[in-house]
Amino acid sequence: MNADPQKRLLVLGATGAVGTLLRQVWSIDPPEHTQVIWQARTAQPGMIPFRPGAATDVFGKVDTVLSLWGGPTDLPANRTLAIEAQRIGAETGADRVLHASSIAAYLPQTGALREEDPLGNSNAYGMAKTEMEQAVQVAPGPRRCCLRLGSVAGAESLARALVEDNLIRLDQFASGHGPLRSYIAPADLAKVVLGLAHLPLNDLPQALNVGATEPIRMEALLAAANRAFHWSPAPETARETAVLDTSLLQSLVPLAPNSSDPAAIVADLHRLGVM
Repeated sequence: MNADPQKRLLVLGATGAVGTLLRQVWSIDPPEHTQVIWQARTAQPGMIPFRPGAATDVFGKVDTVLSLWGGPTDLPANRTLAIEAQRIGAETGADRVLHASSIAAYLPQTGALREEDPLGNSNAYGMAKTEMEQAVQVAPGPRRCCLRLGSVAGAESLARALVEDNLIRLDQFASGHGPLRSYIAPADLAKVVLGLAHLPLNDLPQALNVGATEPIRMEALLAAANRAFHWSPAPETARETAVLDTSLLQSLVPLAPNSSDPAAIVADLHRLGVM
């Protein structure tokens, strides 16, 4: 990351799973050259209360907006909140908005998914993220980049099982293995966000896959966490492979080779007190 002047980064949806992880990372390792502004819908310590549609002067001048709000619980809100993030960016003077999308937006395939591959997953969440991306590309406001996130460690189902469940069951496919996914540790995601906030604007792509350098088997993460599990036959509808090609990310914000090491990811979660 360039040692450029102080930037102001506004995080919308700071109380969600990913926002909470970023707050934990930056409470331990405060970001350089960046002041982070956290938004919540209600008054909370260290956060600015703001509801969609309200006046944006509460935020002051902003350089980058990170839009994390929206998710699987209220699918139509993914589109409307993304457009709202564009409005907030425009009114606060931001030159870019980073929108949290998902690998779920892609049409499924067995190989590594590239940014130019077609969107339009048939499941409801994937379609909601596809519609969100389509909406922001034509919405007014600053330059936009849709972050197609894989599995953010600590914010997905396996992490919840590690914390909550005594007995973990993992789908086993005909290969003898469990699911293969593109994970990213919270500290690496924080690095990506900061790198994109400071990236020259002309280098910012419209869409970017976000994951570690290599995909990871879920059983490898469980082994690194020293957690026992039981295999269950994978249902016919389950996907063994859902992975991202992250070569573009590596050219813009390079992650360390051990970013896909299960032990390093588990160590990051321990450091943050997630598990």
